[in-house]
Amino acid sequence: MAGSIPSGWSTRRWTAVLVSLLAAHAAGLWWFGAHQRLPTRQPDRVPEWTLADPQITALWPLLDPTLFVQGHPQSFSGPAWMRLPEVTYQPTIPLEPPRFLVPTAARVAQSFQNTWVPRGWNPSPMAIRVQPPPQTGGLVPRSPLTDRPSRLSLTDWDEPVRPRTPPPSLPGWAAPDLLTNTVVRVLVEPSGRVLSAVLVTSSGWEPADQYALATAQQLEFDFPNRPTTQTPSPAEPIRGILIFQWQTLPPPQQPEGPG
Repeated sequence: MAGSIPSGWSTRRWTAVLVSLLAAHAAGLWWFGAHQRLPTRQPDRVPEWTLADPQITALWPLLDPTLFVQGHPQSFSGPAWMRLPEVTYQPTIPLEPPRFLVPTAARVAQSFQNTWVPRGWNPSPMAIRVQPPPQTGGLVPRSPLTDRPSRLSLTDWDEPVRPRTPPPSLPGWAAPDLLTNTVVRVLVEPSGRVLSAVLVTSSGWEPADQYALATAQQLEFDFPNRPTTQTPSPAEPIRGILIFQWQTLPPPQQPEGPG
């Protein structure tokens, strides 16, 4: 029986051989390799920053995304947007003569009957109620304001009063326009004499207002609800309103000249 053939090299010898081969390989690379670095390559074109020419600046608006949104002279439709259109009126040419829609009498009668006459309604002449005409014989026409004489009214007093003497007759005033009432507020002493008179509402005619104030200062009043034996108290004046209702007369006519 044949036994195994023992190897002639040991592990130590194999290790030494491998290390020697690696060292020889590294030494060969170093010996035959280049020991100097490659020279730095100079660039051919170096970027430079300079100010743009006016011709190049004119091209910048082309990069604007809103260039074609709004019309301006630099856009492709600038002349169309910046120039007002010349619109000329051209009337329409009729293709046929006008035909007016004139309804006939039969059509008008039919439409009126369909609209206002209910179906199946046949009124009887006996059912129509006849009412007598309104009575206007007893009505009395009112006189115009220019025919009414001027008068005096007493309203809104603190207590009932009456004139001590009949008030004077009030004149009418010739004015170009209709006069309103003159309202005067008076303050009366307990003795009945007017203490003050103030114009509240003007009639629109100054002579009439001044006449109303002068007349109010001359009036005297009595208090029928007070007993005659009561002593008047100076600290209790009475307030009241006098209304002068004026008669407006037509203004005098100016004489016409010879021309």
